[in-house]
Amino acid sequence: MELWIHHRASPFVRKALLAGLELGVEWRVRVVDLGSPAALDAYARVNPNRRFPALRDGELVIWESGAILRYLAATRDPAWLGRTPAEAARVDQWMFWELAHLGPALLGLQNARLGFLPKPGKDEDALVADCERALAVLDGGLTGRRYLAGDAITVADLAVASLFTYAEEASLVPPGYDAITRWLAALRERDSWRATERMKREALAAYGIDLSTRRAPVERGSLDAAERGG
Repeated sequence: MELWIHHRASPFVRKALLAGLELGVEWRVRVVDLGSPAALDAYARVNPNRRFPALRDGELVIWESGAILRYLAATRDPAWLGRTPAEAARVDQWMFWELAHLGPALLGLQNARLGFLPKPGKDEDALVADCERALAVLDGGLTGRRYLAGDAITVADLAVASLFTYAEEASLVPPGYDAITRWLAALRERDSWRATERMKREALAAYGIDLSTRRAPVERGSLDAAERGG
């Protein structure tokens, strides 16, 4: 099995890496050089969208991070897709919602505050308002529930939590969202999160990026955390 990525500091790549660690997947990680047109052209034969990550298992090629998570769970441990029809429906609900609503909101504000690409087309006040609407929905969904689908962790938690990869650096979760804060704290205690956090920091260091001072601009060509994710 092979996993194509551009770098390990991407929230989208983190989804796959988390699932791989949680499910004990052994794969060869292939890093595509974004600075090489030839490498990107070659990668387009794997994923015509030229976004990351992508997975190949034998003759099967899958792109889109959510689809990769679902495939890994289905082939390794289907309980990660929900143990009952109701849980499975909640898993799908949150994964679809993450792509349509939470992702654009969080990544827009993240990119504005950290200087990542692509630059959002809204001012910061509008981006904050978008985030607050999405965070209110997520906080309500987690209130009285340990994880998104119920009492057990699922791929929905991995997918949604990955969007908070830069929550601290970009101050994405203001005070008052107690259920989100509690849920994120539990996920950050998992070995998979700690491992991928180390990967993230190593990738940032390799690009010479220090995010200890928020809102420090990141020039194009150094790191693109969202533009090529999918």
